Amino acid sequence: MSKNILRFGIIIYLTIMGVANGSVTPRDSIPERAIEIHSKVYVCEEWEAEPPIDKVATLLGKDATANWLDISQWITPVHLAQGFVDIIVTAGIGQIQGIEKPGWYMRGDADDQGEQDIRALCSGVFYDLIDLDFKTTTGNVFEQSAEDSQYVILRFGLPPVIGNYYKIYIGKGSVGLASTFSEYTDSCQVKFYLWPLDAGLYACPDLSDVAISYEVLTPVRRVLVNTLITFDCSRSISMDFDTLWVDTTIELIDTTFSSENITLYELDTDNNFNPGVDVTSDKPFLSYIYRTSGLKKVVLTVRDDSNNASRSNGNPRVTISSNPLPLWVEVIDSISNLPDYTSNVSKLYQCAPQPYIPSECPVTNIKYMITSPSYLTIKVYTFSGDLVKTLVDEPKSAGEWITTWDGRNKHGQEVGAGIYFCVMESGNFRKIERMVMIR
Repeated sequence: MSKNILRFGIIIYLTIMGVANGSVTPRDSIPERAIEIHSKVYVCEEWEAEPPIDKVATLLGKDATANWLDISQWITPVHLAQGFVDIIVTAGIGQIQGIEKPGWYMRGDADDQGEQDIRALCSGVFYDLIDLDFKTTTGNVFEQSAEDSQYVILRFGLPPVIGNYYKIYIGKGSVGLASTFSEYTDSCQVKFYLWPLDAGLYACPDLSDVAISYEVLTPVRRVLVNTLITFDCSRSISMDFDTLWVDTTIELIDTTFSSENITLYELDTDNNFNPGVDVTSDKPFLSYIYRTSGLKKVVLTVRDDSNNASRSNGNPRVTISSNPLPLWVEVIDSISNLPDYTSNVSKLYQCAPQPYIPSECPVTNIKYMITSPSYLTIKVYTFSGDLVKTLVDEPKSAGEWITTWDGRNKHGQEVGAGIYFCVMESGNFRKIERMVMIR
């Protein structure tokens, strides 16, 4: 096959596969202090690298770039305050003597939850990729193929607290080779880095006792007008580096996280209408009453004793299962305007996964819904009626919630395989769901 015919064929292939055009320009060099967290190597013999085999390209196409890679050990309080974590992806391509080295590309996220999807999983709940550059239904989004030193950033949403794991999935064929001539190489190394964080303050407002509604594009907390609510800003954090001078260079030897030096919390409760501070406190819990209805963008500013400040602008384009960044509150003027669950019966759903196998999934998720604010308990019992563990025992506002069970009793000990019962009680409502655990 001549080079011209091969070149033409590959251009047609790239166009059909959606990898010839796009909107992202890869960045040029890995930033300092980025932490390498994982790498994968694809290699073959030189004769296998020749067209039409192109073995390395084939291996990339058949393999998930990150097959539920657990990155929980690298997630810090700063990431949790931001509500997202940035992962750098780059690739190094081997060059065979006398042959033009191909570049590489990264396919976009189509949110199809299939083999090419990009997402994260934490304690059984999915968190979405929230970098808009990689939201696409057309495949690759590169303007031009990337070189060895170049990289892209994937931003994943985070929950307020990391449970036993936080795993990312970058599906099959997400990283591929691209060239106007061929995919002729005998090696490719894909590397993952954690984006370096800067020292300083990180503001984080929340309404942790109000359920999130996902009925609109941006998830919101719904509250009633003229009702006292309390904003929880306790996840705001300050990060400092302890440094060591080595000759003429500085080496970072430790990182500390603390909220003790935050001296002032300034809350703007309706930034999209009337920017300005509405309530201040030296404590992280700020109470407020909305007097008008509507969709309110909440912005928090925190300050330290040197008057350094951080403002919680965030990224508003997040989807179901991700934290709203920034915080949005929808103030409702009547209880009749609350979501449909106000007119339905409270529910306790079947836990998932079911049957629950702790060796395969650290926790099982228990979803429930209550129709009005009330004191709620959810407890796990043995088949013979003995209490195993209390999962929820507190007041809850109306809405849908999720709790988890890790297969342990109230003393933290693993319980045996068998049949268990999950019992939910809220006011006069009582519901029991059967659970099967397999060890």
